[in-house]
Amino acid sequence: MDKVVVSSPNVEVIELLGKPCTLTPPDSIASVYDVIGVGEDNPNRACMAAFGLCYRGGSVAWPRGLNYRAFKFQPLAYGGAIFDHLVSLGISPADALNAGVKAYSLLARALPSSVEEQVGNSDAPEDSTSPPSR
Repeated sequence: MDKVVVSSPNVEVIELLGKPCTLTPPDSIASVYDVIGVGEDNPNRACMAAFGLCYRGGSVAWPRGLNYRAFKFQPLAYGGAIFDHLVSLGISPADALNAGVKAYSLLARALPSSVEEQVGNSDAPEDSTSPPSR
């Protein structure tokens, strides 16, 4: 699997089951924060949840009901279901996790880097001319 067909800041086209598979970050920044937030607790499931959120089509058959909302926005349960699904299709656990790592990386890049970007103001604050308070 480990072949990246196309890579850009917001799109990864990887190969799974010998065919291209497109990954892009979801529109919901809340979902991105959900998954990134559990990355330290259970990185494997977080990566698989990222794959589920980022998958936009390609070589993987996607059953109805395998979506984040159906798992009540619980990223670890969702990630486990995604992993089980991919392995049931014949994707090796290592290839599934590699795809998840690529998706997790996409999510990390989708996070706003500062509060100013979150509110649409990317200008850095000016330095204060006042002496530091004690």
